[in-house]
Amino acid sequence: KLPLVKGVYHYYRPNENSTKQAQHFIKNVKIQSGDMIPVLDIEKHSTIQSRDRLRQGIKNWLNLVEAHFGVKPMIYTGDRFFWDVLHGQGFDEYPIWVANYNPIDKPETKNWVIWQFSEEGNLEGIKSELT
Repeated sequence: KLPLVKGVYHYYRPNENSTKQAQHFIKNVKIQSGDMIPVLDIEKHSTIQSRDRLRQGIKNWLNLVEAHFGVKPMIYTGDRFFWDVLHGQGFDEYPIWVANYNPIDKPETKNWVIWQFSEEGNLEGIKSELT
């Protein structure tokens, strides 16, 4: 059996202060050798700021977390969000975990290192109940 690798991610709230979000993440996360790199989950557009301001906030979060942990975070996002908001805007250098629920056609997103092609799965020893 392969060892289980653990990691942490932050669900980015596009209408909230990026510095406060990064500070909360840094305060509450401890990364150990063998853990995944930090992951920023960004899927939603802001309803109170421009796309450029949203990008600035995302970059701010990524920079603060990288400075603290000493490693470039990964970005979790979907194909559409990547192309609509992130591509060509300084985010292409980050490793990408792309959510694309099509197990046949590879994602269009560039530089993905993890492809999540389903919302379902099982892990031996972990029980879950559908409600």
